Amino acid sequence: MSQHAPSSRRRRTAAVTTALVAGLATATLALPATTASAASAAPTRAAVAPRVATSAPAVSTVSVGGLQVENSFVSSVGWVKPGDTYPSRIIVSNTTDLPVAGASVVVTAPDGSTITAAGSGATVSPDGTTVTWAVPAIGAKQTKTLVLESVADTTAQNPEIVWRDISTTAAITVGAATKTATSHGPKVIPPSDVYDTARYGDRPFPVVPVQYRDRAYQAGHNGDSLESVINDPTKQGSTYNLYQEMSLGQLFPEGTVPSAGIATKDFTYPPGFDFSQIQPGQTCAGLTETAGVPAPGTVGGVAYTDRITDGVYNLPGNTGYYGSDANGSAIIGSLAGVGALQNIDSGCGPAGKLVYDAAAIADPEIDYSDYDTDKDGVVDFFMAVFAGCGGNGSS
Repeated sequence: MSQHAPSSRRRRTAAVTTALVAGLATATLALPATTASAASAAPTRAAVAPRVATSAPAVSTVSVGGLQVENSFVSSVGWVKPGDTYPSRIIVSNTTDLPVAGASVVVTAPDGSTITAAGSGATVSPDGTTVTWAVPAIGAKQTKTLVLESVADTTAQNPEIVWRDISTTAAITVGAATKTATSHGPKVIPPSDVYDTARYGDRPFPVVPVQYRDRAYQAGHNGDSLESVINDPTKQGSTYNLYQEMSLGQLFPEGTVPSAGIATKDFTYPPGFDFSQIQPGQTCAGLTETAGVPAPGTVGGVAYTDRITDGVYNLPGNTGYYGSDANGSAIIGSLAGVGALQNIDSGCGPAGKLVYDAAAIADPEIDYSDYDTDKDGVVDFFMAVFAGCGGNGSS
């Protein structure tokens, strides 16, 4: 029901295409000396739907008996139209160091939708209102996934189907313990294309923290703290809370920091890393790893052997490589109104090389096809968070 990019090279290219061509799908952020900053692309404002009272957001992920269970509906828009067929998943992960057996899941469809098919040996009730899944034994740190297919009622079947939330509920039982997870959508919008710009539900995106060969994050600023700034609903001002507030509880940003929790990791990776290189002809005042020779610096080790340090990826180039302006200084060019001098960060190659290298260095930890929700071969949103003050500051 979903297609995956055929290789890490394809996935990396998709991410970089997003960065350099799609434009709206990429954000590169600075991590200042005193705070970790993060932001995400603002969803397009949709035609106004009937306003409803807000309530506490549904809990889509629960933990029970050593298992983490997510009731997941993810699409590029978060909605369906009357009569549409759509997939969803139940993702069960064993977070322990021992196998877990005997778990079961019962998924219940809400009024307004019918479950038509289920994989992984699960049983669909004759009326399509429930699915029962006897979860196979799950090994330590392993995952099992149940894929469901459902269909929304038509307006003829249900005249009140429009604007209905048809989230499913999944009751997970392990031993004597049961918990319930509710998906974030879909929501049913009118058949007319007037409301097609609406956006609801889960918005997954990768977040890659990076530092330069000569410029590191400050102590205490790492992958874990960045993940908290983005995702923590208990943290005032988190990205999650920002979009929950703006969307009246209808958007759920999910930023994945793939390096979070990794103290150190080297460059062992069979496909290798296709990093950018200096393009001559401009005023490049920086260096990057070339032909196996590392750029000067200590981040990642003097010999540049560490790909990840304290949850942060170590880029192959220094600050000058990624930040040198072409034809001199873009600041002078902007003040003088000379367009040829305004090529920001392009002195050593295209300005997008930082995003390109960030996508490449994180490839071992990321399946980029998970972030291509409309399956068009391009990652919907990619975020790189780099060390320093950015082009508007001292670095």
